[in-house]
Amino acid sequence: MTQKKKSADIWLETAYQLFADVGPDAINVKNLSEKCGLPRTNFYYHFADKNDLIDRLLNDHLAKEVAEFSNLLQTRFNKFIPDLYDIVVENQMAVKFHWQLFKNRDDIRYNQVFLHMRKKNSEFIIPKVMEYYRLDLPPFLIQSIWDTVNDAWFSKLDFNNFTSPVLSKIADDMMKSVLAFAKHQVHK
Repeated sequence: MTQKKKSADIWLETAYQLFADVGPDAINVKNLSEKCGLPRTNFYYHFADKNDLIDRLLNDHLAKEVAEFSNLLQTRFNKFIPDLYDIVVENQMAVKFHWQLFKNRDDIRYNQVFLHMRKKNSEFIIPKVMEYYRLDLPPFLIQSIWDTVNDAWFSKLDFNNFTSPVLSKIADDMMKSVLAFAKHQVHK
């Protein structure tokens, strides 16, 4: 049993990193087997097929990352900028995995996981956004603005320049732009 768990963990950890680095389409059993250093037949001992593996990755990502990220937000997230982006930088692999979900949202499974995590994290983020920008708007409107900024932020990610100041600036510039647009629309 211990050996089975160890090889299953190797498959999952390697697949998670591969998913994060190159996306789900690049994952195949042959390539994954080479990276794991395990025979392909061992893969089928743990997973029915690639889709089964992907489903496990998504479930593990949801269970682990939601819990860990929520815990970090609860314990270390005091100010929108820089705290959120300090936490993001410390969790680069999970963010890369999540970025792949964003980029591949045409697959309903990836979109559902992406949206679930955004909703869960918004419980912590929206109040900090309102406080940071001194917004006196209904939370549902801030949620809509944040969703727009969050999607735009993911589209601008550059993992070669993945620092808290850079990520904070991108988010701040986008937020200010969206807020200026919203303010202009209200005063028309």
